[in-house]
Amino acid sequence: MSRLLNFLILITGATTLLISQIAGASVKYETTSDWGTGFNGQIRILNDTDQPIENWVLEFEWDRSLNQIWDARITRQQDGRYRIVPESWNARIAPGASVRFGFGGAPGNLREGPKNVVLTHDAVQKPAPSPP
Repeated sequence: MSRLLNFLILITGATTLLISQIAGASVKYETTSDWGTGFNGQIRILNDTDQPIENWVLEFEWDRSLNQIWDARITRQQDGRYRIVPESWNARIAPGASVRFGFGGAPGNLREGPKNVVLTHDAVQKPAPSPP
């Protein structure tokens, strides 16, 4: 079963952006360094539910070029639209846990983060309790 979550981006300043919470998952973007011609940033996905999140996929639009990424993979990059998937070791987000991935890009002088953010994942259903 796949779940689709749409996120609204809230801008809170020049370096900490994208704080959203819908249907139990929070996504936060942070600029960790910005030197004008380039920048480093990170995104954190927090599972606020009592169910694991499996095989998450994060898609967004951004007018920046991402030229390196760590702790995740870019599987599609076209016309400013990015599709990010986890590494095999961080594809599962346990209840109350989070995953982070970072990236470098250009140009810098950021005033806003990614837009039109969509998180999809496989919902993991808890097994029904056994009858007594």
